[in-house]
Amino acid sequence: MNGAVFGFIGVIAGALLSGFVQWASGWSDRVRARHTAARLIWGDLVLATRDLEEFVRERGWPEELWDLPTYTKSWSTHAEAFSRAGTANFHMVAAAFSRIDSLIGIRGRSTDDAKGWSRAALRIHDDIAVVEQAADVALEVGLAWHERWRGAQKWEQYRLRAAPYGDRDAE
Repeated sequence: MNGAVFGFIGVIAGALLSGFVQWASGWSDRVRARHTAARLIWGDLVLATRDLEEFVRERGWPEELWDLPTYTKSWSTHAEAFSRAGTANFHMVAAAFSRIDSLIGIRGRSTDDAKGWSRAALRIHDDIAVVEQAADVALEVGLAWHERWRGAQKWEQYRLRAAPYGDRDAE
């Protein structure tokens, strides 16, 4: 009888341990996917900001710099994994990509030679500010706990090290 009780306890303990291991493995996979998505989204937002600032300098949409649709495709790919970052973070980043989509729409629907630049110029500085804020949110979400634990100075070093080459002059 004692053997049966110990066997039963072993089966219950094994089932609980197995369930915990599966839960922990799934949680770890979701966190890793969220961090990866956030880092990829951050890169796209940094590049989009660079492009938008270049549009302001050029006072138009140079064809050779027109990569905004590429960034929104990336968002549609990674949005589900990023949604696990929390509602406020998700909506901030979604708003940035919505603004990029809106600029794409302005350019796409225009019939004038400037491709709608006069209409976009009225709002592009606000769009840049939103995209920059969203990039900061995505970077923070993309950091692992040990990267956050190191403090703001390490975070800033990471941001500068990982930024596109055009932004490294700030170092």
